[in-house]
Amino acid sequence: MNSRPLSIGSLLALVTAFLWALQPILLVRIMQTLDPLTVTFFRFAIAGLCLCRYLFVRGNVYEVKSIR
Repeated sequence: MNSRPLSIGSLLALVTAFLWALQPILLVRIMQTLDPLTVTFFRFAIAGLCLCRYLFVRGNVYEVKSIR
């Protein structure tokens, strides 16, 4: 058996699985106080901000002219 250190891909997969499993538990509690539209808005807003931050850090931000 090969005993390599935990790679970044394995670590990200573990974090993703943990968050995926935690999501229904948190949504049950959140939905008791907020309506579904508000929850959906904040989920997409947070995901969009994380994606923008990731793109800025990597330097993959394109100008509007180059997208067309």
